[in-house]
Amino acid sequence: MIHRLVHRLMRLLSAALLIVLGTMPSAAGTDPYLQATQGRSQTITPAFFGTHFHRLELGLPDDEGRTRWPQQPLGHLRLWDAQTTWFNLQPAPQTWQFERLDAYVAAAESAGARVLLTLGMTPAWNSTRPDEPCPYTQGCSAEPRDLTAWQDYVRTVARRYGTRIAAYELWNEPLLSELPRDRGQRGFYTGSVHRLVAMAEAARQALDEVSPGTPLCTPGFTNGVDRLALFLSAGGERQVQALCFHLYAESNLKLAQTLVSLQRLQRERGLGALPIWNTETGVEVAAPGEKLLGGVVTDWDSAATRLAQALVLSAAAGVERFYQYAWDNRRSGLVDDQGRPRPALAAFAQVQDWLLERRVGPCRQPWLNRPGLVACRTQGADGVHWLLWHTGAEPLRLRRPVLARALGARELRDSPEAGRAGPGDVIAIGQALVRLAVAEGKPR
Repeated sequence: MIHRLVHRLMRLLSAALLIVLGTMPSAAGTDPYLQATQGRSQTITPAFFGTHFHRLELGLPDDEGRTRWPQQPLGHLRLWDAQTTWFNLQPAPQTWQFERLDAYVAAAESAGARVLLTLGMTPAWNSTRPDEPCPYTQGCSAEPRDLTAWQDYVRTVARRYGTRIAAYELWNEPLLSELPRDRGQRGFYTGSVHRLVAMAEAARQALDEVSPGTPLCTPGFTNGVDRLALFLSAGGERQVQALCFHLYAESNLKLAQTLVSLQRLQRERGLGALPIWNTETGVEVAAPGEKLLGGVVTDWDSAATRLAQALVLSAAAGVERFYQYAWDNRRSGLVDDQGRPRPALAAFAQVQDWLLERRVGPCRQPWLNRPGLVACRTQGADGVHWLLWHTGAEPLRLRRPVLARALGARELRDSPEAGRAGPGDVIAIGQALVRLAVAEGKPR
């Protein structure tokens, strides 16, 4: 009898302990969301939000643009897939074509957005491998044969635009011949890291001559931090003023893990003063019948929710800029190629409304023993809000007092997105963001 009582008491104690542990704040060491965001909260301004355009109306004779500059606040424009690369600007050694870049810079300027120009790709006349296929033409993924010509390209552009181009990105998504996984692959750059570092040094010298103080950031690496680590350790860190990365991920849990890896690399190399810029991220929608690859979703609603989550998580992780790719892209756009809105446009606007002029972060999983629910804290003039989503296929239904305890809140004061206020209400949290205002303090 006593044995059964002791056994029952132990079971009750164990169950109580699980409940306590489940409602305690997540430990950073076991929660990638908290690891990525703890101590990195920032106040979000329009400068956080950037984008790309493929079909912006520029008024050029060959212009196929149908996209007008949007009403949403945008602090930055990255020029990529905009026909503004090196081989577009300088098709021959003594020939320069600036009409399109002029038009983009003027459009951004009139909208109050700052321009990030991605340097490269090599024109065939200066390519070390002029016959090598590359994503746009022949030879453009190879290292320049003559670094003097490369430096002259950077100098010429910087002299023409001065501070009207606010920053430069060294290259787009390089592959490095020193890495076994990159050898023999096709990409936007297929050369050596040492030549890439030499280009960084030459570009930095050119900028210092004609546009001193203009930042140069690392190449926009993606798919693992090993390439960025190799570039930095080979001497690239001495030439750059920001760490650029393309934060594509199979899921936003993977995004959090990538952010943790980036931050670890930043600490290990003593580069905490260099900001992290996410210079390209979009969520692609598969065509009917297409095989799904990592990060590709099946429908536009899913793309909208994934993008909203990525924006909030990146803001909470201290990422200084987020360049969405791309405003009018056929597979990942906020509008289609005719300028008609997609669900992601409403999601983008909602995230801006919920983040602007608020301090964002940290994020965490309230219950590590029930993973899937993610909560990100924001604070502004109207108090504390939590933005929540659930990664599962079905919404998570929670009683309001239970969720309040998990968030460390005295009460949930309102829930305009999740139902009418009231202590007995059940809140359904799915993949779309839910915003809850809370009264903080010891839960009742």
